[in-house]
Amino acid sequence: MGAGPAGSRSSRPWWSRPAGSARWSADSDIDHLEETGGVAPAWLEATAPVTMGYYSAVSNPGFRLERDLVTVLRSRSVGVLESRSRRATYQIFSERQVGMCIPDLLVVRSKPGEDYIPLRLSYFDCALIATALKAGSITVADLAASTYSRPEQVGKRIIRLVKLGLMCERSGGVRVRANTLPTGAYVVAVEVKLTRWRKALRQASDYLRFANEAYVALPASVIGPNATALATCADAGVGVITVDEVDARVVLSAKAHNPRSAEWVRIVSNFVGLRQPSAASKASHQPR
Repeated sequence: MGAGPAGSRSSRPWWSRPAGSARWSADSDIDHLEETGGVAPAWLEATAPVTMGYYSAVSNPGFRLERDLVTVLRSRSVGVLESRSRRATYQIFSERQVGMCIPDLLVVRSKPGEDYIPLRLSYFDCALIATALKAGSITVADLAASTYSRPEQVGKRIIRLVKLGLMCERSGGVRVRANTLPTGAYVVAVEVKLTRWRKALRQASDYLRFANEAYVALPASVIGPNATALATCADAGVGVITVDEVDARVVLSAKAHNPRSAEWVRIVSNFVGLRQPSAASKASHQPR
């Protein structure tokens, strides 16, 4: 046991080098560098040499701490969770609280160039938008019943959301305006564990309330040969990522979900944004 991975290589791995020496050489990551002007995101650039805790003995290989595994996974998450379009913008957060959950990694993907403005909406506003999204068109009374709120309270919030251009009247009710939500918004949540894959799976399953995909990430030596774990995760629709001292890869793809929950709307509105129409367009949809 010792600090840093063992081996006979003469050079230190890129993730343990001082600032200014980080490399990003995978083809899937080069596209992202091109979109950002050839500059790696700040989270990739180390500010100091990183000491990794990794057991090198063949009889007991693995990470000493979960944060050591997260360090490797975070640096490789863009390539590991890359979308099929290959043209996407990624925001990656560590231990970002979402409702009552705190995933180890939260990855928010969006299409570059979409005209959306980040908005800090309240949870209640997001709950109203999410409920209306699922219903298509809904009355204020039904919104109040669905959110266990008073109709007058809901009515005041709806007026505000209409003024913001996020909702409009339709057939005696209200609905979310078309194109309010970005079409390319996609949320992925990852739970990291060193050995307890069943607990990781329970937590990752909870993330499906707000994530389009949920994954568990464990050392390759723990999860890779475990057929029971892989089968159980597949049944739950949760993907599996194996991580070793220098790399990570998806060995089981997660099932895509469409949560449209208040938490999902809040993540998207905060980090990707919502589309607000012009003043003239908003005026034509003001409640009468």
